Amino acid sequence: MYGELTTLISIGPFSVTMYSLMMGLAFLLAGTLTIAVCTRKGMAEKAVPLTVICTLFALFGGHFAYACAFFPALEADYGGYSFFVRLHEGGYTLYGAVFFILLACLLLSRVWHMPFGRLMDTAAPGSLLALCIGRAAEYFNGQGLGQFVEEDGLRFFPFAVCTYAEEDWSEWYVPVFAYEAVTALVILAVVLLCMSRHWSEGTPGITGLVLLSCTQIFWEQMRVDELIRFGFVRFSQLCALACLMVCHGIRLKSLRQDTFKTVRSVLRFVASTLCIIFTEFAFEKPQFYPYLSAGIVLLAVSFLMQEKSSWKKGRSTVWKGVLVSATVASAGIMLYILTLGLENEWDYLFALMAVCCAVMGYESCPRGSGKEASACIE
Repeated sequence: MYGELTTLISIGPFSVTMYSLMMGLAFLLAGTLTIAVCTRKGMAEKAVPLTVICTLFALFGGHFAYACAFFPALEADYGGYSFFVRLHEGGYTLYGAVFFILLACLLLSRVWHMPFGRLMDTAAPGSLLALCIGRAAEYFNGQGLGQFVEEDGLRFFPFAVCTYAEEDWSEWYVPVFAYEAVTALVILAVVLLCMSRHWSEGTPGITGLVLLSCTQIFWEQMRVDELIRFGFVRFSQLCALACLMVCHGIRLKSLRQDTFKTVRSVLRFVASTLCIIFTEFAFEKPQFYPYLSAGIVLLAVSFLMQEKSSWKKGRSTVWKGVLVSATVASAGIMLYILTLGLENEWDYLFALMAVCCAVMGYESCPRGSGKEASACIE
């Protein structure tokens, strides 16, 4: 697709393609941004070491996670277990890079005797810039694609990209990679905004990680390419959920003196998680719609839990009515799909998943200046 197999330059066993060239550009620009952020934060002497170490950890971590995911097939399909160190042969995952960058920041915080949150904040902008360019580079390697687009009226960017064209036939697919690239760019802007407001150390990094994870759950569901999956369970979604659970746990520590808010936050997070899980099942197995309806009801109940003061003098009467109506409507739609069926039932499932991802993100993000979250990180 788009010259993905065209070699621009060959140097021994290494081949430079348009995709690898863009990835090189991604690391170059990301490193430049990281150095600039380090300098602005008064860490100029640490800029180059942090950039180099995070880059190396990201490269190895992304490949290592990919090799682990396909470990049973390494001997037969990947030339043996030496694939773990054959980085030039490709095979990378987003969250392998994310986890190893966090590991690099943790180790450097111990060596340099610096707060982990500060290093995480410093590495976040460059990482998101690299992700943005990397997602855009998927245009050249045939990845990051969604469903086949049949309607001629939607066969144009940004609704579709052409992957194959002949005189009497062409193939168009949803360009999920483009949506992911724009998402990474928006998250980068949010992180830079948090840093410009001088929020507590660790808050911009956690915010970026939460936004990345909750959006990745949604976009990953749209992909139909060569993603890593175990049946219909997708590897990146599992990793994103793990990140959100950790970030939610950090926020819960800041609420430990308020039992009611803690219980309410946990209930919302769990209900959203269950809805997403049942939605993923429903994409493949419609018999899970009743469970999904129950999850929606549980989620709505969690939003009805408010302090007594919020219900006084009719302040939340409208809000309560909207929640109850949404609960009845959502559960009714799920049951209607189950009994009668709808041609566009996937649209409802994607919309519900988007709402649940937003709730999980809201419950996991630190509030305000994030002083409590910063203390919990350290």
